[in-house]
Amino acid sequence: MNIKIEEAAKHLSEVIQIKSLSSRNYEEIDFEPFLKIHQWLKETYPLIHQRAKVEVINTGALLYTFKAKESKKLPLLFMAHMDVVPVDEETVDQWKFDAFSGTIENRIIYGRGAKDMKNQMVAFFEATELALKDGKEFDYDLYFCLGYDEENGGRNGMAKIVEHLKQNGIKIGTVIDEGGTISNNVMGIPGNIALIGVCEKGFANVKITAQGIGGHSSMPPIHTALGKVCKAASLLEEQQMPIIVSDVFKEMMNTLKPFLPDEISSHLDVNDSKKVEAVVANMASANALLRTTTAVTMALGSPAPNVLPSIASIMVNFRIIPGDSIDSLINHISEVIGDDFELELQQCSEPSKISKMDEEYQLLQQTIKEVCPELKAAVPFVMVGATDSKYFDDICDHIYKFGPFKCSEEELKTIHGVNEFLRFEDLELGIRFFYQMLQNYGK
Repeated sequence: MNIKIEEAAKHLSEVIQIKSLSSRNYEEIDFEPFLKIHQWLKETYPLIHQRAKVEVINTGALLYTFKAKESKKLPLLFMAHMDVVPVDEETVDQWKFDAFSGTIENRIIYGRGAKDMKNQMVAFFEATELALKDGKEFDYDLYFCLGYDEENGGRNGMAKIVEHLKQNGIKIGTVIDEGGTISNNVMGIPGNIALIGVCEKGFANVKITAQGIGGHSSMPPIHTALGKVCKAASLLEEQQMPIIVSDVFKEMMNTLKPFLPDEISSHLDVNDSKKVEAVVANMASANALLRTTTAVTMALGSPAPNVLPSIASIMVNFRIIPGDSIDSLINHISEVIGDDFELELQQCSEPSKISKMDEEYQLLQQTIKEVCPELKAAVPFVMVGATDSKYFDDICDHIYKFGPFKCSEEELKTIHGVNEFLRFEDLELGIRFFYQMLQNYGK
């Protein structure tokens, strides 16, 4: 494997310079940047385009199909999204370089998409082009899927690709998408841990509204409409949904236990939910892996400080853990705050199913360890954010949300934030991972 990392970094820089912003509404999407990426891929990776069938789905999404002469197992699928989030106008002057310049300095590539997730797209294209150059013959079908609206829910891009696959009766063996990374200081553990998302949370934005008596604030009732919804918010924060100690969490903690600080490992018993809750009660990251979380994010009352609101509302964002559901969440809200409120479910998505942790998962673990031998462990976890891979639930039992790049907790803040970047060595690690995955999958 002869990776020309300077050339690969130049490729990532070039695609960062294509300002590919999307929208939730199909009619509002400017497809010109995505069509530029299509042409750029064709020019940059000629062997892939000689070997694969390339289909454009719903104007801008891409489906690549590499058919094997004889398939030994269900297909392998790599996926990415071409869209990126915009730069907050208030942070433009905080960027070291223009966010869409793709500037390279000191073996670091800067720009929006460097970590989320043009890096992953470039890594598996580079790896596959290299594998074809090395004479790789696939004994399994291989797919690439590229969406264009993941940052807005993926309904027009990846969802349409999956519809197309379903219509053609295609089942997938393993999907690899963005998600966990190779991180240090996981739960206070020094050294690198690979976090493999095997499922993801759903979400629900619930508007909770109360009626009240309007008028002048000089003669208020005991509870105004806004006071009522504020009390509801407080109750929801105090009475969270119960934790769910899933097999995913048990596997994660049992693997990490030898590395955990004594004050955690000595008190942790994954078979005792009360002990688990006591240990992680003050750890926000661990708490999010165990329960449906509650975040009161917005409130609306009267238009002036001396006017009583005749109607008031709050917005609560819930992240629903596998094992809970939208129905169980709504029941929980009603039980906690009572019947004096109107509940409006504004946006929602059920949690994904949990992917199997069998030999396909072990193959992924093996591949990660082969390219990152200093790794302490590779463990499953629950993705707290949403990805496009949820759309594959009906056609794949092994959906793994993993970006093969090192990323510290501090560096995670640059994703959707300021000064997003990727080091050359991390891009090379990603290319090595996908190259090795291509070699290992058919064995």
